Amino acid sequence: DISEARTAIRKAIELDPSNSYARTIHCRILTTYDWDHKAAEAECRQAVEIDPNDHEAQKELAFLLNSLGREEEAIAAIDRAIAAAPTSFNKRSKGLILYHSRRYDEAIAMFQQVDATDSEFKETTRWLMRVYQMKGDEEKTREYYKKLMEQSGATADEIRELEES
Repeated sequence: DISEARTAIRKAIELDPSNSYARTIHCRILTTYDWDHKAAEAECRQAVEIDPNDHEAQKELAFLLNSLGREEEAIAAIDRAIAAAPTSFNKRSKGLILYHSRRYDEAIAMFQQVDATDSEFKETTRWLMRVYQMKGDEEKTREYYKKLMEQSGATADEIRELEES
């Protein structure tokens, strides 16, 4: 329940104003549920100021800035998140920010990097398909759609039907 989460986060910040994690979650709540982007940005920036190496705070700030159309700032923030924790999840997050910024070639490169290093993360295939679709590359879109079908357990008949269409 979001009201319980708000109460818990406020209490956590009251008990420890330097709790970067609590401020990051508060930023997310303010953005996602309250649409109070100004307050959310203040919370995210406070979290980052408390701990500049907190990759979760940097990532949350990056998504917020991207949603506000501040793409260069968003990419700088997600790059700081990746520098602090070069996980496939953070790199996938950069791919999403690049996708939403319509920087499709860069998004493809990032998603391909994630796919090469974390083949268990199946959503990468879906995002690659979407990027190629936005670029208007039907051949690559179909290629990744087929791969997505295979990963999802499609039957040979279903895949053959796709290939024939």
